Amino acid sequence: MIDWRKGAVAGAAAGAVTAIPMAAQSVAGMHPEFDLLRIMGFGLDGAAGPALGLALHLIVSTALGAGFAAIARKLPGGTCEARGVIFAVAVWLAAMMLAAPAAGAGLFALEAGMYAPLWSLVLHAIFGATLGFVFARRKGHWREGSRPAEGALRYTHY
Repeated sequence: MIDWRKGAVAGAAAGAVTAIPMAAQSVAGMHPEFDLLRIMGFGLDGAAGPALGLALHLIVSTALGAGFAAIARKLPGGTCEARGVIFAVAVWLAAMMLAAPAAGAGLFALEAGMYAPLWSLVLHAIFGATLGFVFARRKGHWREGSRPAEGALRYTHY
């Protein structure tokens, strides 16, 4: 049975974690040509664009978490975190081939420079690892007291 809610919670948590570096980049004005929060906010100027971008980012992250819950068991990878990263890299590929050109940044957002696809890939990897980590714990796919470290959390297979 698919637990959509646990996936959505994991997606929201992963979205919140990745929103921190996105917001820091936006506030610092680093690489304004690829300010993800402004781009997701439809390029609106002032605080409205990044605020809208943040809201959309969290909504999409929550939906992606629910989607991850539906296919996590079918993904390759030994841990839920690895499956989350694989899922997030697939999402990154789709974003770079569909959303980036639609936003006017070109294929793989290369019109914004080499920084754009690399930064986006790092953020997606962080998202995926966090998604898998939170989802595994929400689903109870770990056990206590296993070796090598007594009392440490150790993953069971997913």
